[in-house]
Amino acid sequence: DPEQILSLRSASLLSARIVFDSEFQPVIEFPVDGEGWFRTTDRASAEGNRLTILGREGDAVKVLGELVDLVRVRKVLEDCASEHPELFRLRQKTWVVALPDRRKENELVLIIEGVEADYSGARDRLLKLVKVRLAPFEFPAQTIFIKEIPRSPLGKILSTLLTETVAELRHRKM
Repeated sequence: DPEQILSLRSASLLSARIVFDSEFQPVIEFPVDGEGWFRTTDRASAEGNRLTILGREGDAVKVLGELVDLVRVRKVLEDCASEHPELFRLRQKTWVVALPDRRKENELVLIIEGVEADYSGARDRLLKLVKVRLAPFEFPAQTIFIKEIPRSPLGKILSTLLTETVAELRHRKM
């Protein structure tokens, strides 16, 4: 569609699914529209017969009217940390979230797992390297240190929970 959201339609497409609400109660959803299309949460582009997956819908946000791909910003951070031995310890301890902002639409926040005193010098070096690889609107406007980044049992970052935690921390500081 115009927003680059991938939709699927086929004879064997699902007609309903079970999801769990906020109280972990099962709820039946009917995600297929009246014409048989299932709207995914994937962003994609199509050129001829070639489909390119661009990332998840929630991983792209507007900052100052520009579309920012959070997956790309996170990758730049990880690459910069991986390329420099003194920053390697930050590689699995950083994440970027987007928080709503009245003026900018969203503001990017760099999250670092750990105590600021342990990482402030490394953070400054990392941000200096990242700054030359990102557009100004892609650069995190703020850094927040937290004790522990929430992860699933498999170690995957729970981005939604992390975003909620960071929003609450920022709200308390205001």
